[in-house]
Amino acid sequence: MMKPEEIQNVLELSEKATPGPWEPYSSYCCSDMGGVVGTTSRICPAEMTRHPMTIEDAEFVAASREAIPKLVAHVRSLESQLSLAEKFHDLAVKERDYERHRVDRLEQQLRSIEGHHLKISAPMEVTMIMPTAGIPRIPEGGC
Repeated sequence: MMKPEEIQNVLELSEKATPGPWEPYSSYCCSDMGGVVGTTSRICPAEMTRHPMTIEDAEFVAASREAIPKLVAHVRSLESQLSLAEKFHDLAVKERDYERHRVDRLEQQLRSIEGHHLKISAPMEVTMIMPTAGIPRIPEGGC
């Protein structure tokens, strides 16, 4: 994976290069050799002595002039999407933690009423019977 500064360096190299689009060309003297021609100049510094690249290399260089900026833009778009996905993930984790906390509270409330018994005396009528252990009794006849 490329580091952000490596991506930026590639983009800067691309921006400093001869403006595109570039076109590969075949050498005048050797059909298996080539160079690249841009809008302002030919890129084949050793044209008169030796050819610095094959025609396949020239095609690659020419294609890369347009592809590199697009690839950098694509990488940046993916990084932005990843950042957004990470934010959604963080939000989902917070929501999950909140719901776990709610469940814990409900379980505590349930445990706090353990020992309480419900007695159904008639349909739709519910009477709560509290445990009497430890509760002082009121003497008959009042206080």
